[in-house]
Amino acid sequence: MIISVTNLKGGVGKSTLAQNLAVILAQKGYNLCVADTDVEQQTSMKWAGVRASLGEGSIADVPVFLINPDTISDQILNKLGKKYDLVIIDGTPALTELTTRIVIMSDLVLTPILASATDVWALDTFLKRFEEAKITKEAMGGKVELRVVLNKYNDRVNLDREIGETIKEMGVKLLDAKVSTRVAYKEATVQGLGVAELKDKNAQAEMAALVKELEKTIKQVAKAKG
Repeated sequence: MIISVTNLKGGVGKSTLAQNLAVILAQKGYNLCVADTDVEQQTSMKWAGVRASLGEGSIADVPVFLINPDTISDQILNKLGKKYDLVIIDGTPALTELTTRIVIMSDLVLTPILASATDVWALDTFLKRFEEAKITKEAMGGKVELRVVLNKYNDRVNLDREIGETIKEMGVKLLDAKVSTRVAYKEATVQGLGVAELKDKNAQAEMAALVKELEKTIKQVAKAKG
């Protein structure tokens, strides 16, 4: 199964989310890898480099590969997709053909957004691109699901709660689990870890809740694929 964490807007926490999801899912026994498609920033690749220095056996195994946009379909579908049961794509922020190709390859698209008007506007643009790609995939006999997750969320701020309601009104499926603004996420990235491997219980709990909800979606998607 291929899960892409992507959005047209940068700075929404795609790489951080992809890394943390991968760590917990790997801890749960999934045979997985992360595909970093941002050849300029290479955030997940740099994270993996730090992680590799920690030594094998002390942490969950999360292989990360840098993907050439020119051969992305072959690399993910024919190589990584056959070797790993789960491929998590760390998507690049760009309104390009690459975004469409990533959606078409995916079984599930997870789109993190911040609680801001600009993010909602960007989501509206992304939804148009997603629907176009979804139609193409369905014409090819496949299916793709979309879920949105609020990142850097503060439930004590009225605007954050209102943005959540606005997203639901857009007709997309918003996950109940939300990710807060926590230092632990920054610390984890710098240390090549996931928050599940640190001591912040609150960060661990909210990421575990997100994974639990995501696993239900994964099972639904897998069942639909047959």
